Amino acid sequence: MKPTTFLTTVLAVSLSLFSAAAAPLPSDVSLNATSAFDLAERAGTPPPVPAALPLQPSLGKSQFLFRAVTNDELTLITSRYPVGHSPTGHKGEAGDFSSTGAIYAFSDITQADKWGQSFTTPKFDHYFMVKFQYTVSKTATRKAFASGTPDWVTFVSNNYAKRRQQGFDIVEGPISVKSAGSFIPSLDDNGQMLHQLAFVTPAGLGTLKVVSVSKIPVPAGAAKPRFCPGCTIQ
Repeated sequence: MKPTTFLTTVLAVSLSLFSAAAAPLPSDVSLNATSAFDLAERAGTPPPVPAALPLQPSLGKSQFLFRAVTNDELTLITSRYPVGHSPTGHKGEAGDFSSTGAIYAFSDITQADKWGQSFTTPKFDHYFMVKFQYTVSKTATRKAFASGTPDWVTFVSNNYAKRRQQGFDIVEGPISVKSAGSFIPSLDDNGQMLHQLAFVTPAGLGTLKVVSVSKIPVPAGAAKPRFCPGCTIQ
């Protein structure tokens, strides 16, 4: 090898090493979600769980809603949920959004099915999926909670304690679970809050029309999804 060629090669390698050493390491700010996930995975630690997003009010538009009717309420399926008409009533039991009862529903049929599958007790081999047509009312009063705020905690606590407070025809927001003597929102498998819709008064029930009632089998030996553990059956 010629001396000039050797010197040129050494110089090129030296410059390459210097550039690599001088390159700045990525700061915390420059680490994106993917790199943070990769670093956590390489370190053998669970990746960061995304924060729960605020719930968006959903009852400002007409839509289909779904309710899983389970257990002791099965005997009332025909009288309480007449097809082509509004529900005739509800359990009358204190729950998250009313001290006197409500019809609770989901906008997501998959969540309604998970509720029915997981909360059907071994005494029963099926539940009923009720499909509603919800129509916006200009007169029914509505209240929406975006997350587990102090106002939400107070509202839920007062309902279970049956303390007097302002009521509404329709309420939507996170499903609650008990925690350390209080209430927090229940989260799904993705760390997001479960969104429930409650129709409390005759005016609220009047915004619903039963479109269909379907019998859904729940085999006694079937594995049940772990959905909303600690939630009150409503």
